[in-house]
Amino acid sequence: MNNFKYSGQSIPFTAAATHLAGSVHVIGDFTGVVAYDVLNGEEGQLNITGVVEITKAAPLVIAQGAEVYWDIADGEVNADNLNPIAGIAYAAAASADTKILVLLKAGPASFN
Repeated sequence: MNNFKYSGQSIPFTAAATHLAGSVHVIGDFTGVVAYDVLNGEEGQLNITGVVEITKAAPLVIAQGAEVYWDIADGEVNADNLNPIAGIAYAAAASADTKILVLLKAGPASFN
C-alpha cells in the first residue's frame, strides 16, 4: 500500500508548555493523552485512540457509553458538551469515583 502514512493512533505536537506523560492535552478537535514527558518547545506524541484512565469530576455519575468531555480549566472529565469531547465512557463511574475509563475519540464527533 503506497499511500499508507501513519497508524493514526497518535499525532505529533510541539509543546507550548511542559507536559507530563499521561496528562490530557487538547489540540484543536483532538483530545488525547501525552505519551511521554515533553518539555516546552520539544516535539511529543499525543495518543488519540485507545482506552485511558483519567480524572473525573465528583460527584458526577457517568453511565457506560455516555459521551464525556474534557474540562481544560478544571483538568477533569465532565458531562458539559461546551468542553472538547474526550470520548465515550468505557465503563460506568459512580459518584465517589475520582477516575474514569474513557475510549478516546480520534477527532471531531462527525469523524467517528
